[in-house]
Amino acid sequence: MREFEGAQSALGNDRERGRL
Repeated sequence: MREFEGAQSALGNDRERGRL
């Protein structure tokens, strides 16, 4: 589950970066 969280965090970060 920890890995899944990390993957989601990375996706969220990429999304935020694209938004910015």
